[in-house]
Amino acid sequence: MMNRKGNAALIVSFILAAIIVIGLVVLLSGPSNIFQGKVRNLPNFFGLSKDNAMLTAQQLGVIVQFDSTTDVNLPFNVVILQKPFPGKAVNKGDIIYLTLNKKGSQEFPIPDFRNMSFDDAKSEIAKLALTLGKIKWQKSGTISPNSVISQNPAPGTVVKKGEKVNLTVSKKVSLLIAVPNVKGKYYTAARKILIDRGFKVLMRYKTNIDYDFDLVLSQYPPAGSKVKKGSVVTIYVNHEQ
Repeated sequence: MMNRKGNAALIVSFILAAIIVIGLVVLLSGPSNIFQGKVRNLPNFFGLSKDNAMLTAQQLGVIVQFDSTTDVNLPFNVVILQKPFPGKAVNKGDIIYLTLNKKGSQEFPIPDFRNMSFDDAKSEIAKLALTLGKIKWQKSGTISPNSVISQNPAPGTVVKKGEKVNLTVSKKVSLLIAVPNVKGKYYTAARKILIDRGFKVLMRYKTNIDYDFDLVLSQYPPAGSKVKKGSVVTIYVNHEQ
């Protein structure tokens, strides 16, 4: 009887010891590693196509969920964002989230290019797959030189890719103006023309009996010369000696 009781106690001791060992293994390894699979570091999915991303996820044993966005500065139809980030530990059966860069709709509201520099506007138009149309250069007292004054279509208009965008661009206002031709005009008319254009008038006399008196025989600077507004134009008027 004593031997049987001793053997039973020994068996119970072995069973208890086995239970304790199993419990320690579970405690140290973590339940997720036991029941879900080995922990792995997540690779970088950036730049993978959808098919390649799914294949990589299957090899890891993780579930992938996709969404999409549009970024014209990055390649299309590839992964541009992932959660969790690369290097994070994942278990078999975990869900990872991948964002694909998809081309946007063929129709979209055109942005506002006004006040942009001409170079920046051209760059944006190209990024949107639009076509640069007619360029009109125009003087402006309020818009910086080489900047967009107006556009057609107007901002917010729904357009399709490939449509033309016409721009009106400010040009630098020249500080020099052309001297008008007043030779052959009578003094009163010549003086008015010059003053109306912003010039000062200095009159000198000459005599030439072949022309009417009071007629402008010559001028300086010559007609067409570029000078500053407010400059003096000397006119030589035919006068009786």
